[in-house]
Amino acid sequence: MKRNLKVKSKSKKFISKSQIYFWSKTWQEEERKVSQDIINGKIMKAESLEDLYKKLGL
Repeated sequence: MKRNLKVKSKSKKFISKSQIYFWSKTWQEEERKVSQDIINGKIMKAESLEDLYKKLGL
């Protein structure tokens, strides 16, 4: 006789107080947006602070 046994596992994650915001829904949504910007080439590189200001038109 075969039995169909199901095992359910609910792991609990312990997050340091200093990491709570990083794992919030809001932060993770913004992380996904930034990742998409990187994939889509919307990120620019600056060699120096002056170079950054120039690229930003400041």
